[in-house]
Amino acid sequence: MEDWYLPYSPSSLPVAQNVLVLAPHPDDEIFGCGGCLALYRRAGVNIHVYVLSDGAGYAEAEDRVEIYLTRQAETNAALASLGIGPAVFEGLADRSLAAQAELSSLIAEKVRQHQVDVILAPSMWEIHPDHLATFRAAWSAAAELLRAGEPVPTLLLYEVGAPQCANLLVDITQVWSEKQSAMLLFPSQLAHQDYTRHIQALNTYRTYTLPASVRFAEALSLVTPDQIASADEPGFDPIHHMMKVRMDSAMIAAEEDNSVLQSALGKRTEELQRRTAEAQRAETAFDLATSRAEAIRRQLDEAGLYQQRLCSQLAEAQRDRDEARQRLEMTLNSRAWRITAPLRWLSRLLRSFR
Repeated sequence: MEDWYLPYSPSSLPVAQNVLVLAPHPDDEIFGCGGCLALYRRAGVNIHVYVLSDGAGYAEAEDRVEIYLTRQAETNAALASLGIGPAVFEGLADRSLAAQAELSSLIAEKVRQHQVDVILAPSMWEIHPDHLATFRAAWSAAAELLRAGEPVPTLLLYEVGAPQCANLLVDITQVWSEKQSAMLLFPSQLAHQDYTRHIQALNTYRTYTLPASVRFAEALSLVTPDQIASADEPGFDPIHHMMKVRMDSAMIAAEEDNSVLQSALGKRTEELQRRTAEAQRAETAFDLATSRAEAIRRQLDEAGLYQQRLCSQLAEAQRDRDEARQRLEMTLNSRAWRITAPLRWLSRLLRSFR
């Protein structure tokens, strides 16, 4: 039942010819979905990377250009290590993407330009405001294309700073070394945080429900054009919508889970009742056998007493017999018996003549 909430087998990437990768900052495209990009590249897919912000954070104005150029160079070096061409950099101010009203239109234009089948963008579960703004803009761009009657790409939402409730787990074991090498090409960022260790931990954790042969995986949420079409309405908020979808799915799964548990409980109750009845019958049979055993024991006790009485009587009879024998022997051996022997003979003779 756990597979209602998270895949328990590796997922395939959607088939595509042209993929657009939206990176809020220079490095998100590698840290978030570098494994999927390596797999797409191996499949001969055209990959277009669009980096939205300058990645300069809160740096002063005089330092921003240098930081921006450094991060551009790092991103392109990392992409080149995967066999992917240079990224396009929009150069918007870091942490300002939520205020960029034209961002969704810029993304929609990139989709038209490259005839994009799949957009890779951060998930709605991300913490950084630029990541959330990129997710919203990607959804809005897809909705804009839908309303214009143009082809709508599939959205694949990746994770960087926070695990998401995913419906795809892509096995990146075979390309892990490539992703790891690419992640090491961001020295300016690794000087602040050991992002490679964090991402390795995240991609390792994502194998928790997968076979042991899968050592690294990336988690994605797939949003189809039909899902976008079903939710396109005035005032629509994709984050609230996705939350509701996940909650509804969880409620449905919970109801199914409860139904299965109730069924299992019913069967278990029937089994317990059957076993209880069997136990009661066994107990009754045991009690009956115990009563019979007690009766036999009493009979044996009585037979034992009777045997003792018989033995006592037999012993007494044997004593009487022995005493009689002794008296007889004494009589036969006495002098009087021998003297009276002729008289006894004469008596028997006279009786024979009568």
